[in-house]
Amino acid sequence: NKKIFFKWSNKPTFNIPDTVNRYLMGSTTVGTYIAESLPNITGKVYGVSEELIMNGSKAEGAFEVFSSDEAATFLENNPGLCGGFNLDASRSSSAYQDGAKVRPDSLTCCYIIKY
Repeated sequence: NKKIFFKWSNKPTFNIPDTVNRYLMGSTTVGTYIAESLPNITGKVYGVSEELIMNGSKAEGAFEVFSSDEAATFLENNPGLCGGFNLDASRSSSAYQDGAKVRPDSLTCCYIIKY
């Protein structure tokens, strides 16, 4: 994942790093491209009606339909309800990761400040 930006052989060669749509991040490991990341978002919606679940409701992207087996405790006291929806953002994009920090696409560099 590292790229050499400066090389000396018979004559010096300098490659311009690809910084288009990337932030420069100070680091001791210079020249590493880091992919964007976000903390995963998860949750559940209980209490969806039996009619909605049984009549072929479907979910896309980060959502998933679940049946009453997963929501038994909630549904025991709520007749006529048989399921709900799960939300897991990592299903819609690999940028969402468990325990990840909010980080844009970046390129690591060593800042040199000269006075």
